[in-house]
Parts: sequence; C-alpha cells; structure tokens
Amino acid sequence: MRSHSYSSFFAGLLAALFSMLGSPPTAHAQDLNEGLVAYYPFNGNADDESGNGNNGTVNGATLTTDRNGNSDSAYSFDGLDDFIESTVGVNEELTFSLWYQSNEPMEWRIGYPTILRYGGENAGGWPSYWLYQQTEKPPGSSPDFRLCTANDISGGNQKSVETPNLIKGETWHHAVFTSTGGTLALYIDGQAAGTTSGVVPVTSPGLVLGRSRGFVSPEQSSFLGLIDDVRIYNRALSDVEVTALYDLEKPASPINPGEATADALGEELTFE
Repeated sequence: MRSHSYSSFFAGLLAALFSMLGSPPTAHAQDLNEGLVAYYPFNGNADDESGNGNNGTVNGATLTTDRNGNSDSAYSFDGLDDFIESTVGVNEELTFSLWYQSNEPMEWRIGYPTILRYGGENAGGWPSYWLYQQTEKPPGSSPDFRLCTANDISGGNQKSVETPNLIKGETWHHAVFTSTGGTLALYIDGQAAGTTSGVVPVTSPGLVLGRSRGFVSPEQSSFLGLIDDVRIYNRALSDVEVTALYDLEKPASPINPGEATADALGEELTFE
C-alpha cells in the first residue's frame, strides 16, 4: 500500500508539473531521424552515415576544420572545379539541411555560386532544386550575399525564394529548404525566410554539392567556401523541427564572437 501511495504521489506530481509547463518535452533527436535518407557529417570522408548507403564521391574538395574546431570534419571547395556527387533517390517531399561558410571575395567573381543541385540528369536537368548565392550587388561592396533556393521546372520557368537581406560571409550558417504539396520554403539559421508555390518535384535522382551542371556551367557556379553536415529527408520538416535541428547542431559558442549569425531577417541578434 505504501509503494502504491508513493507511485500515485509521484504520478500526480508529474501531471501537475506538465500541466503548469505545458506538454512533456519531445525527443527532438529521435524525431529528427525520421525520414532521414542521407546524412553526410564529413567525418574524414563523404560517407552516408544514415545507413542507407548513399555515399558521396569526392572530386577535388579537401577536408578541413568544421565550425566546432574539429579537424578533417568539413569539406572545402576551391571555387574552380571541386565538387561532391551522390545518387539520392527521387523524393516528392523533401528537406535539405546543411551548414555552409561562403568565402567569396569583395570583388564580383561568378554569377551563381552553387551550394547544391538535386534532381534532373546529374543535377543539371529538369526539374531540379538549387541552393545558391545571389551575387547581384554592387561590385566590391561586401562579401555578403542573399541565399536563394529554386525549383527549376523547365527553360525559363523557375520558382524561387531568397533571404530578404544579405547573409554575412566568412561565417558559418545553417541553411534548410523544404518542399511539400507544391510549396518550397527556405530557412536560414533556424528562422523562416519565405515560401513560394507551384513547385514541381524531381523525376530523376542526382545530387551535386559545390557546383551546378548543365544550363549553369561549372565555371559560373563553382562554390568557394566550406560545407558540412548535409542531411536529406524524404519529408518536409516543420518550422519547429527546423529550429530544433539548428539548436542541435549550432556551435557551442560563436566562432567569431558577435559575427556568427548575420542579421538575415532584419532582427537584431545578440550574444550572451
């Protein structure tokens, strides 16, 4: 009887706490593995650690230090001819999540520095998804760019979203885009940046990191910077999940204090 009384007491106490604090905390780490079809943490190689065997093939990119100071735990792309490719299956609903650092110079270099292409023939045909930097700005103004994602449907037919403000260069950022129900959404550093509708899912596999192919040549799309922790899901993460993933993977402390996160969405961000 005494054991039963103790059990009832603690059950009632927990119920009271949850009533005051809201619903019990969710297991974000477990939730964020649901639908994961490829995961590239770049821990010394480009292997897929999701268990699905979608290993990447490295072409020129070199291992470097990641945002947490770990050596050989991210890949550096030289802006000339480096890329990583993999064949990831066709997914009508999807999420791409990754960390990147742009090292573009002050001077205008190329038109479309590309972080990734997915879909189409070898990620260069129709339709496909594209994550890239928008370089339309006064030459020599700054190394900062808008981040853009696009769904290229056919020649001259594109649906795109971009961050409303410039994203600080030479600093690590978390980029996510999702596609579901014909809607494409973009996130930067855990915050929603915008959406567009009328999106068409890819019909053939193919993933390229570090440049584009086909209608945008490697000469006009090769990425100059660092990429790490690429995740691909066969579902669209929710706003809450995107924020949880950012919180899970963000550095314990800013690499460059006071400059680790750009004022991407017009909000003043401070560090404690």
